[in-house]
Order: sequence, then C-alpha cells, then structure tokens
Amino acid sequence: MAELAEYKNYALMMQHCVLAIQQGHSFAIKAEAFKKELTDKIKEATKLISLLNQAEACIRGLFDQAKATKAAQNKAEDRAEVAENVAEVVKAKVKEAKEKKAQA
Repeated sequence: MAELAEYKNYALMMQHCVLAIQQGHSFAIKAEAFKKELTDKIKEATKLISLLNQAEACIRGLFDQAKATKAAQNKAEDRAEVAENVAEVVKAKVKEAKEKKAQA
C-alpha cells in the first residue's frame, strides 16, 4: 500500500510538472504572438508617420505655391493700377492739347 501511495504522489507531481510546463509554454507562445503583433503595429505606425510627413511636405509646397501666386497677383494688380493712372494722365494731356489747339 505504501508503494501505491508513493506512485500516486509521484504521478501527481508529474502531472503538476506537466501542467507547469504547459502553462509556461502557453505564456511563451502568447509572448511571441504579442511580440509579432507589436512589431506589426510599429511597422504600421512607421508607414503612417512617413505618409504624414509626405502629406505635410506636399501641403508646405502648395502653401508656398499659393503665396507665390498671391504675390504675383498683387504685383499684376499694382501694375494694372499704375497703367490706369498713366492712361488717365495721358487722356488729360490729350484733352489739354486739344483745348490748346482749339484756342489757337
């Protein structure tokens, strides 16, 4: 009987060891899965950051282009205003010259 109890204790210890090994293996598998998932998430985040940087560069380029366009528009408007002023002065001189001619 003593030998049977000893074998039962040995069997229980073996079962406990097997369960401990299975649990350790399960944790190791889960850790590997989490590590892979983390690696994938990091790669995805890196790609998104890269796309964001590209979009920001594109926006900066468009903003600079808009500034240049606005400056060119302002310059053209200033030139048009100057041309209108010159045209008014010329018209006034022509009118004055016609009046002098009519008096002469």
